Amino acid sequence: MDRDLVMRGQRAVLARIAQGATLREVLTGVAEYAELCTPSMLASILYYEPATGRLRRGGHHTLPDAFADAVDGLEPGPGAASCGTAAFRRERVVSFDVKVDPLWGAFRDFAALHGIRSAWSTPLLSSSDGSLLGVFGMYYPDTREPSPADLELVDHFTHLAAIAIERQRRDDALRESERQRHQGLLATVAGLAHELNTPLGVALTAESLFTEELDAMRGRAPDSDVASLAATAALMRTNLAQATELLRSFRGSVLEQSFDAARTFDPAAHTRSVLDALAPLTDAHHLRVTLTATSAAPLAVRCAPGRLAQVINNLVVNAATHAYGPAGGPLTITVGPATVDPDKVEFVVRDEGVGMGDEQRRRCVEPFYTTRRLEGGAGLGLFIVKHIVEHELGGTLLLDTDVGKGARWTVLVPRAKVDDADRAS
Repeated sequence: MDRDLVMRGQRAVLARIAQGATLREVLTGVAEYAELCTPSMLASILYYEPATGRLRRGGHHTLPDAFADAVDGLEPGPGAASCGTAAFRRERVVSFDVKVDPLWGAFRDFAALHGIRSAWSTPLLSSSDGSLLGVFGMYYPDTREPSPADLELVDHFTHLAAIAIERQRRDDALRESERQRHQGLLATVAGLAHELNTPLGVALTAESLFTEELDAMRGRAPDSDVASLAATAALMRTNLAQATELLRSFRGSVLEQSFDAARTFDPAAHTRSVLDALAPLTDAHHLRVTLTATSAAPLAVRCAPGRLAQVINNLVVNAATHAYGPAGGPLTITVGPATVDPDKVEFVVRDEGVGMGDEQRRRCVEPFYTTRRLEGGAGLGLFIVKHIVEHELGGTLLLDTDVGKGARWTVLVPRAKVDDADRAS
């Protein structure tokens, strides 16, 4: 065993984990370095999916995709070749000769098709509770049993694979917890808006009647009394208007969500249609909006168009409200393939306004945080953006800002295959 090569492989795999690579990319890296350390071996890593009770395609290097596709969804069992049996027994399984091993009875033709004569499979178990994480499969073109050096190598790379899968599970659990927290908060806001609607309507009616009575008093009551009541009416009117705007903001953020089905469409054309609808607002705030599509080739995303529209809408409204003073300024929006990941589409909304300090940067996506509370701001716009992007669109929301240097919002969402029949906005 080449220990230098093993250590290089370990560092490379851990670097991929630290950089946030996908689970499949990390497990493919593990398989690649395992094969480099044992040239005659072919590696396949499956991860266990508790929700379905099946083994799913994880990572492989030399084995063809047809092999990975065929074993995807394998159910652990007492006679499910070496990988399914290792998962079922929670112990290493060595098939010296798959042509005669009863574990391979239903899989002999499959093994012959891929040139497999012997197979060793090691279950990946959680270091915290011993639960099944997946299986590391090692396949050979000849009959053989593992030597002590082979077992040391297997244990090293199964440990790396287990780390990657446990990390993914923790991340998934955190995302699900955050999604449920967001959903609960949105439901609370929706209930609050519903409960406030009736008493606010009554208050608006009472204010209208009060104003009518005040108008009737003019000329019949002392001017000082009328003036005092007029000031009271003005105060009522101002505060009711703010409450009405706050409720409207709640409804716009939560209750009036689009429930359109997901479809495939051109993201740049869709963004243009959203900006056209926002023209009265951007004109009123003197925003000079420029939209640039950076892809010459057709580009597509697949999601609910209304939800993506709400993301763009809220980011533009945020710039209109917070970035500039009355004179306005430029707002540039670019749409194209993501520079960091070609499998993602990137929406960048950038202003050159006042920017944000450390506290604002940290808190701006928190629910109900706003610097415009007295002007009717609900503090939900950016919170909704984060919720939609990360929990509905399966994307990422990034912010780059500093005081006096504007704000750059980047939305990354999965890229879809272009389908001409379904791409219209």
